[in-house]
Amino acid sequence: MVDILPLNGLIYNPEKISKYSEVLAPPYDIISSSLKEDLKKHNPYNIIALTLPDETSSKNKYENAKAILAEWIKEEILKYDLKKCFYLFEETFMENGSQKSFKGFIGLLKVEEYGAGKVLRHEKTLSKPKEDRLALLKACRANLEFIYTIYNDSDEKISATLNQGFKDSPDVSTSVNYDSSLHFRFWKISDEDIVEKIKDM
Repeated sequence: MVDILPLNGLIYNPEKISKYSEVLAPPYDIISSSLKEDLKKHNPYNIIALTLPDETSSKNKYENAKAILAEWIKEEILKYDLKKCFYLFEETFMENGSQKSFKGFIGLLKVEEYGAGKVLRHEKTLSKPKEDRLALLKACRANLEFIYTIYNDSDEKISATLNQGFKDSPDVSTSVNYDSSLHFRFWKISDEDIVEKIKDM
């Protein structure tokens, strides 16, 4: 059994960011140079400034991301949730003319040696991207993008627990500028009963 815990998420401050659609971005490794510039042009606080940072005359790209993150926190563009939460999310998209969706949750997962067999590594990864993301992680001391994992839920106990949170209205519901077919919804789950059930899954 793995250890899963809620966290004080660092999220965009709705008092400073009125359109979440302008600050979301695709995964860093599928973004073209032109899309990167377009995202930055729409909003200087797009997450791309952190996930795919630029070098400056005085800083390498990792140091620059660290400085930008610190500045955004200082300016309260990003704020920590005061209460530890799990975050549920739903992504809806189009595939071959049909609408599809998937759901999941965001939390802390304890890092353990792979030999323990609790978390299995991705079978095909490349050295350079791993080195790049590790350098960014070390500089910022933050996971700036999801690390996706899958889990067995053959008896649907996990789904039943998560569905208790999905019943409520989402805290965030937004489309994105870069793909009109994509829509995201997020829920903060701080209810102690649901939090404990997720931890015990």
